[in-house]
Amino acid sequence: MHRYLLVVLASVLAGSALSLSIGVQSVSASCSPSRPDQDFAGYAGTMDSPTVAPDGIKADIEEYQPWVTDGSEVTGWVMLNSGTSRWAQVGWIRSKDGGVYTRQVFVQYTNNAGTPVTSFWAGQSGTTNYRVDWDPAGDTFSFRRGGTIIATATLSWDVTDYQVFGETHRKSDQMPGGTTAHMDFTNTYMSPVGSASWFSLTSPVFTNQGTWYGALRVNSVRYEVWDKECSS
Repeated sequence: MHRYLLVVLASVLAGSALSLSIGVQSVSASCSPSRPDQDFAGYAGTMDSPTVAPDGIKADIEEYQPWVTDGSEVTGWVMLNSGTSRWAQVGWIRSKDGGVYTRQVFVQYTNNAGTPVTSFWAGQSGTTNYRVDWDPAGDTFSFRRGGTIIATATLSWDVTDYQVFGETHRKSDQMPGGTTAHMDFTNTYMSPVGSASWFSLTSPVFTNQGTWYGALRVNSVRYEVWDKECSS
């Protein structure tokens, strides 16, 4: 199982993404971006370490159908995490093995020993609300799909950050979205510890590969991502 976690150094965040001209493939469905078939954890979306730690993150995520390299997977998710070693996330995953695509909902978190634990459910279509909540008093995390709790976990670590991302695992995977059909994260909200309210996000967009991936903050409750080498 791949590790669905963004590991970003502060120095990377401080740098500017590359902006190069890339040819767009004229297709009306998911497309192969024609990049080398090599391991690469790619991300596009948003993240933040708020002054007051978040105890909830949620978004309506488009159930995009990206091109996936055989033996790989592409995902879209929301996450609460603590640095680079502890995380709790829920979202969709599209994988391909032996030329056959599989779409599922997944939950992954690191247990108290630091080991990733992953569970799967039947895939969705259209747009789905995904949400992670943390109860600091009980060290309890809950994971929601479409408003329904599908998993819970008691974990002895404290949240410091949130993340909302599309993710690839091979250079040859398509980041969800294309230049004319971005993948949408809408109704993006976070809840800070000590508050019963949800607040729109103030974080800027981020991608660790600006040459290949695009990311746009339309407003505080809508982010979009895409693969620059695909039109859709």
